[in-house]
Amino acid sequence: GLNPVVLSEKAIKAQKVEEESIAKIKDGEIFTVACTGFNKGGLIAKLGSYDVFVPSSQIRIGFVKDLEKYVGKQLRLKAEKVETNGRRKQIVGSQRVILEAEKAERDAAREAKEEAFFASINSGDVVTGKVVRFAAFGAFVEVNGFDCLAHISDLSWAGVKAVTDVLEIGKKYEFKVLKIDEESKKVSIGYKQLQAQPWDLASEKYAEGD
Repeated sequence: GLNPVVLSEKAIKAQKVEEESIAKIKDGEIFTVACTGFNKGGLIAKLGSYDVFVPSSQIRIGFVKDLEKYVGKQLRLKAEKVETNGRRKQIVGSQRVILEAEKAERDAAREAKEEAFFASINSGDVVTGKVVRFAAFGAFVEVNGFDCLAHISDLSWAGVKAVTDVLEIGKKYEFKVLKIDEESKKVSIGYKQLQAQPWDLASEKYAEGD
């Protein structure tokens, strides 16, 4: 027959491993579980001998109405509370706190990048930019990772009906910085300002009295 001593040794070892991982989770380590179901308060899952519960408000940033779509999905969680009470073993977890921390990190990185951009750019500068998208009123051009606007009226001295008459998406061009508004995070750039003006060309072509 089976040796009960070996079985209990295995069980003790498994319990020790679980206790160690629960200690880390209590210390704030992120853990992953697959959602097995839901009740009216939130999502449920299992982690070893522990039941895991994620309140609806802690699934993501904002409230989740449709809990069913999370069943079978992986959840990245941080423990809000770990209860070990006799047979009742439960972890109340939050995915929202992880997402909020990551969002704060991304926002801070973006702000630092914006600050560096505005510190390095001045009105009148000539910059190289890549055309990323078009709008009816102009083109959005990426300059050092920041989207600037080249208004349609600043594309050609002759005036154009469509942005596509002058610029191509994905191509790089030189532009002149016309206006910087750090408050609203807007930078206006012009393309025609670096092109020869028609009347300049006219004076080369024609002499007085022609």
